[in-house]
Amino acid sequence: MDSAHTRKFEDQVTRAKYLDNNSQILLKQKELTEYALELILRQRIAPIEELLLTKQIKQGILVTFHRPVYFKGVSTALEKERKGQKFYAEFHTKLSEFNDLVIKGKFSPEHFTCSSSADRLSRKATRFMLAFVEQVQTKIILLKPIIIGDRIYRNGSKDILFRTKNEQRIYPEDIDEFAKLASTDAQEWDIEQLKDISEKDIKKMFAKILNEGNIPKDWGGETSDLFTNHIHIKGVRASAAFLLKGPAKFHKLTLRKCMKSRFLSDN
Repeated sequence: MDSAHTRKFEDQVTRAKYLDNNSQILLKQKELTEYALELILRQRIAPIEELLLTKQIKQGILVTFHRPVYFKGVSTALEKERKGQKFYAEFHTKLSEFNDLVIKGKFSPEHFTCSSSADRLSRKATRFMLAFVEQVQTKIILLKPIIIGDRIYRNGSKDILFRTKNEQRIYPEDIDEFAKLASTDAQEWDIEQLKDISEKDIKKMFAKILNEGNIPKDWGGETSDLFTNHIHIKGVRASAAFLLKGPAKFHKLTLRKCMKSRFLSDN
């Protein structure tokens, strides 16, 4: 925490001395949460996926992620907390694109901020998390969460979706040129229809949709099959590199199976 935030927090703590215990706790949580959100909004905390890709993940740093998470033991922890007993709930998830690397950790219901917290942190749910990296192992990363919740914060009377640094996932329908995919039922897709279409023809189809005139030929040292700066995301121009599966075995292409030697490891 920088000096300005430290002074502000100390001022709030001084004022809180005149409040009851619960009000003191809520005020401290509010100040710490606002500071954490400011760090995120100023893009000073990287997503865990980015740190894994750049091999910068290490013990003691702050990370964020926004993924489906499995929660366990929340109701039991809350019940024991009410009886004055210490008990931790647990969470875990797997990063399939990183060889099923397990992300897990524990948290206490002591810091729940609303009556619906127990329900919101139960079973499987997509939640945003700001956390410390407690331990980095070969197959597991242990996190100590600071904030768990929806990626929404309240500014006055408005609920605002905040964006974290370099969001790792953009769905095809988020791209203006592919917006029609949003109205397509995935269950109607028949991947077998692609079995007899060559990679060259697929590349030409993508180039036509994107109005991209530069269609490179395949060669062994290529870093992408098609590169373009003609895509737009919510009207903003962006660049993109496309990876297309060649005429080898016909099966679903996963991140684990492509460019494995560059940034993924079996360890």
